[in-house]
Amino acid sequence: MSRLILVCGPTGAGKTTYSISISEKLKAIRFSIDPWMQTLFASDMTSLDFAWMMGRVQRCYEQIWEVSEQILKTDGNVVLDLGFTTKEQRDVFSNRGIELSINAEVHPSVA
Repeated sequence: MSRLILVCGPTGAGKTTYSISISEKLKAIRFSIDPWMQTLFASDMTSLDFAWMMGRVQRCYEQIWEVSEQILKTDGNVVLDLGFTTKEQRDVFSNRGIELSINAEVHPSVA
């Protein structure tokens, strides 16, 4: 049975370190928002524009979910290190898991 792990916590809480560890333990595919944003958009950023950045974060979330869904449907495990600092953010991905008959596990990470 597939597992969907949502790693949540504030900036600097150790989410990425924890995500790497749990991914190795579960043989899961890990998705972390930071490298996606850095690789895809950092060179395009001309100023610190929160709205511009959040629009791109949302696009990354959608693409990450599309790939995650494919992995989960083939009985793979997925660890999402996307911040999940609000219950609303966690609920979006938890509900997507439920649509696949998978209960997301929320793992808080604290440094």
